[in-house]
Amino acid sequence: MSYFSTEPSRLPPSCPNVSLFRFLSSTGTSLPGKHVLELGFGGNHGSDLIECYRRGSQSCLGIDINPAYVKDFNKRASSFLLDSSNENTNTPDFPSLGALCSDIASFDFSSLRKFDIVICRDTIYYLSDHEISTLFLSLRECLSPAAVFCVQFIETDLLLSSSLLDFDAASFMCGSHAPLHDPSNPLRYLRPSYVINLAEPANFLLLAHSTYLESYDSLASHFRVNKYLLLSAAP
Repeated sequence: MSYFSTEPSRLPPSCPNVSLFRFLSSTGTSLPGKHVLELGFGGNHGSDLIECYRRGSQSCLGIDINPAYVKDFNKRASSFLLDSSNENTNTPDFPSLGALCSDIASFDFSSLRKFDIVICRDTIYYLSDHEISTLFLSLRECLSPAAVFCVQFIETDLLLSSSLLDFDAASFMCGSHAPLHDPSNPLRYLRPSYVINLAEPANFLLLAHSTYLESYDSLASHFRVNKYLLLSAAP
């Protein structure tokens, strides 16, 4: 996780992730009145947390290893709440919208309140297998009885074999693996079955999953295969 621990904050913040909220909606995961925790929120500056709160979540807490992200988000959250007409009353130790700076791989989740929804997007592929397994086990300490864990990661990146205007499945089949990220970025591709195997010792069960094929360049020559899993912690 040290790759992101000192990266300068890149304001202005980005928008909420559309695919995340499409997936939550498709699985019937309701946000109003829920307590939401996001692990590794800094990639989009906590915009997903603010969107969860805007959609009616009672409280939204983020944890990120980068102190610059945490500082900027807490300032942003304070400004948002000052302008918000639906401020939720909460205890001083657990603000309705805020963030903590910590490494999620070693965080003591028993120190937190119980959460109904936990989100972890574009983060676990920076953890080792042991750290992922430990995260699943320790995360149970802060889950409410009916809580769900939404985790997203990258399966692979694809480079099309030809220019794509009209959709052509053959172009994908002939495409080659082509990382979209900077070579210095230590992320790794993960298979869904592999992640589920790491979650099973902590008694997490798969409720739903979805795959999103998304393009990030203006000519749609590169595509990323993003996988979303919705898990629950069995008793």
